[in-house]
Amino acid sequence: QIPFETPAGEATVRVERDGQRGNAITVPVAAAAPRLLRLGIGDYGIAVNQDGSFPIPPTPGVNSHPASPGDVLVFYAIGLGPTVPVVGTGAGAPSSPLAQVSPLPAVSFSSLFAGTSVQPLFAGLTPGFVGLYQINVAVPEDSPTGDRVRVQLQQESAASNVVLIAVQ
Repeated sequence: QIPFETPAGEATVRVERDGQRGNAITVPVAAAAPRLLRLGIGDYGIAVNQDGSFPIPPTPGVNSHPASPGDVLVFYAIGLGPTVPVVGTGAGAPSSPLAQVSPLPAVSFSSLFAGTSVQPLFAGLTPGFVGLYQINVAVPEDSPTGDRVRVQLQQESAASNVVLIAVQ
């Protein structure tokens, strides 16, 4: 985890272990670099239906079923940047008040032929976790359907990777 107080631009990173210092390298730091987490089944995202199942095609041994338009899903991500209130580096996120990302990212649901973007109900740090964000979003009524609906975040000028979900 990059400390939240690290300004955007270039930063120097050096690893130290058991008193041994590694070489210093320079890395670019962005205010936000959103990444949706993957489930480990194809390119499906770590998203959760309201009943705790995953919105993927029915998969043996996995609690799963497609989402439907109007369902509220929770996606998990990293790299969404600072929150209000600020949460200290390495600290678990509070449950009250919730640490929210500002401005909210847009969430797009698309197929190869059509798509729509919506604002999430909530985007911020997951209470009790360090550096883990959640995005609570309702599947839009005009969302594409099928086993490979593409989901992506757009946060100001930064776009996340694409993950898949199933929508019926």
